Amino acid sequence: FFFKQKTAYEIRNCDWSSDVCSSDLTESLAFSKVSIEAEDSEEEDIWNQIAENINLDARLREMWRELATVSQFYVFQWWGTKNFKMRGRTADGRRRKKVVQGLRVPIGMTILDPKKIIPVGSGFFNLDKLVYIPENSDEVNLIDDVLNRKREDKLVSALIDGPFNPSEVELRRMKNEFDIRATKLYVCNPRNVWRHTLTKPQYQNFADVRMASIFELLDMKNQLREMDRSYLIGGTNFIILIKKGSDQIPAKPAEVQNLQANVRTLARVPVIVGDHRLSIEIITPKLDTTLQSDRYDMLDARIAVRLYQMFVSGNMSARDDSIKLGRVIARGLESRRHMIRRSVEQYVLRPTCDANQYFNSMPSLQFHPRQVALDFDPALASFFMDLRDRGEISRETLLAQIDLNEDDEARKREREQEFFDSIFKTQVPFNGGNSVSQNKIDSQAGGRTGGGNRNGGGAAPGTGQGQEPVNPSKNADNGSNRKNF
Repeated sequence: FFFKQKTAYEIRNCDWSSDVCSSDLTESLAFSKVSIEAEDSEEEDIWNQIAENINLDARLREMWRELATVSQFYVFQWWGTKNFKMRGRTADGRRRKKVVQGLRVPIGMTILDPKKIIPVGSGFFNLDKLVYIPENSDEVNLIDDVLNRKREDKLVSALIDGPFNPSEVELRRMKNEFDIRATKLYVCNPRNVWRHTLTKPQYQNFADVRMASIFELLDMKNQLREMDRSYLIGGTNFIILIKKGSDQIPAKPAEVQNLQANVRTLARVPVIVGDHRLSIEIITPKLDTTLQSDRYDMLDARIAVRLYQMFVSGNMSARDDSIKLGRVIARGLESRRHMIRRSVEQYVLRPTCDANQYFNSMPSLQFHPRQVALDFDPALASFFMDLRDRGEISRETLLAQIDLNEDDEARKREREQEFFDSIFKTQVPFNGGNSVSQNKIDSQAGGRTGGGNRNGGGAAPGTGQGQEPVNPSKNADNGSNRKNF
């Protein structure tokens, strides 16, 4: 297993495989912007300050890279007590001065080397433990001194919970399956160290390294590159063949010997003198199929199908539908991102909420844009606009779909109205030439565009709409024909 992990890291950092195995593109698609939302605005501000202090954006990107490479990652978080000052302004425009003191929150977070952590014990109901593998004897001595209180190291104290004493069965299994030769192992502190893996059954200690399924394809691609390289080198090391004579007039031995002596003497001079029976050929390997893109595209397509979680079979070039493939890839990225969010909420946000009585509700981690979109769907955009017009969703949700922040847009609109609207005088279509700086738009007096009232146009002839109501007491028969209801 550790050999697969090591190979996966080497492939990710290799020049000839980074074009298809790199996670830079998917990382930028999945994590454009991250925020934490809560029911109370003050609590939400504190949660976002906590995320900024631990640089949650960068940590999530590191988690994504580890997950794409070895299908799991291990997180070590550092806890501490911190004070927070409210940001922003009150309803009357004043800066907030409230300070919340003494909150126990994570003040640091780092990703551990997966080759130095191993889960042991039964994985049923998540009862397994994470064991730390020291790198050398110096690290072993440091951890032992900290555990025996001979030396003080807050980092080691937070990382290590105590020594791990495996049974003979566990020790034999770790040596045979994982090739672990360390004499001492240590149990990680479960309050500070947690892990996330791709989907796996609980009876497995590790999630399968997904990239291992493309090792053979990557080896074929490497062999293809080496073959093209050898052909190119062979093209430079060409052979010159000089022939003398023809079928009708064959060359005599003396002529061949004379020609050979002349070529050796005049080889560096680009002039050879002979009769019509003399022919010169340059022998090189055939380069007709060298560096053909079709051969590389076939392998890259198979690798991409696996890495991007697509279910495409057969000839991809003939059946390729970029829109549908883009949606399939986006759904896979959203699923992987969703599971990371659930782990962060379980191991970071929930313990923080439980450790402080100040928080009244459990926050949620949100990604912006909410949906990973590799193509623009006008029907979906129109659907969200209809939901907003009907009042089913908020303006914040609508703006989040296009990666815009409602608070930022509100501040920009206030600044525009104060400084720039009187200069630009932007016109609103179908508004009678009124600019957006006009605070109150005069309502139209009548007509169907005015709401269909009785004072305006738009009334059909003969309906009496827009006229004074008829007095029923002034009928022609003085009310004798009126019916009583």
